[in-house]
Amino acid sequence: FHGSLFNIPSSAIPDRTPVAIAVTPDNGGYYIVTQNGAVYTFGDAQFYGSTYNIPTAPVKTTVAFSLTKDGNGYYLLTADGGVYTFGDAQFYGSMFNVTNPPVKTPVSFRLSQDGLGYDILTSDGGVYTFGDANYRGSVTGQGVIPVDMM
Repeated sequence: FHGSLFNIPSSAIPDRTPVAIAVTPDNGGYYIVTQNGAVYTFGDAQFYGSTYNIPTAPVKTTVAFSLTKDGNGYYLLTADGGVYTFGDAQFYGSMFNVTNPPVKTPVSFRLSQDGLGYDILTSDGGVYTFGDANYRGSVTGQGVIPVDMM
């Protein structure tokens, strides 16, 4: 155990609703990410930045978090489809400009196998690929409610 948000005064975190936790590659620490885009590090997890203090982030509601393959960076996905990169994470695109057809809210994020791309899953089952991530279909319009990508 390396700590939790419970030990941080609520006045220090305006919205401390956690949305994700990720363990470091060596299992020596972890990250807890809150809806407002704040990234909290515990143990040997390294802080590379967050969307919490970015004034240009139009919608700061964070919905997903993913570490890079080597653990020296991470991605934050926001409810408006924005992908924010920190550390050695590479930007391959976001859903800001995807308008046809109208896009539902992003709910999950997954790195491609080699870490050179990613998939974004939306609340209607749509899958959007960036970088070298391979599109293998989606369940949009099939009445399926996606929960998360693993």
